[in-house]
Amino acid sequence: MQTGRCLKTWDFPTAIKRVEFSDDGKLLLAVTEMRMGHLGTVVVFPITVDANVEQADAPIFTITFRQSKATVAAWSYLNKFIITGHEDGTVSKYNGKTGEPIQDTQAHELGMQITDIQMAPDRTYFLTASKDKSAKVDRIYM
Repeated sequence: MQTGRCLKTWDFPTAIKRVEFSDDGKLLLAVTEMRMGHLGTVVVFPITVDANVEQADAPIFTITFRQSKATVAAWSYLNKFIITGHEDGTVSKYNGKTGEPIQDTQAHELGMQITDIQMAPDRTYFLTASKDKSAKVDRIYM
């Protein structure tokens, strides 16, 4: 911010729907669009906070969606989980260190896309908004 110099640009095969830093600023997640033969993903990159050090080119891990694509994603407390909201109204929880799936829940009406996810300040619960004309609060279970 002090110099206005771009520190890193990552290129993706499709549009990016959402980006978010982890609480400690050391991880970045990006939700990619499913288009042109590419599946939707959540990609997690390490971030180096020293502006004089080169950022990593490769992600730590990628979560690939073969069923309903993710439209939004967010980090839970202490980066323990990644919570994703999907096109079919489901919410999924993934291990924040490995990307392994943990749990899927039908949070909104089937087929009604989740359009936004917002974490509470302590990141132990979250709010989802959906095209089903509802907003729902849910707690992140261990």
